[in-house]
Amino acid sequence: DFVSQIEGWDEVEKLTDKQYNAMITDKDLPDRIRTALSKNDTYWEAYWQSISELAFIMVEEYSKKQFSEENKNNAIS
Repeated sequence: DFVSQIEGWDEVEKLTDKQYNAMITDKDLPDRIRTALSKNDTYWEAYWQSISELAFIMVEEYSKKQFSEENKNNAIS
């Protein structure tokens, strides 16, 4: 994601290949991304909202699936 974000930036095009490769392979990059994300309340609000919405959808789906399987079992008995 980091590399795709910076593609085409004028500032990036001014870097030498050595500078660019050092930047995108920096061992601290994942931690720096996590730190930036941890400071972004909007990101986390959207993240947890998405998790909540998906959880609701999946609970509904699996509740219906369980119900229909119970009906099949009752019909066989």
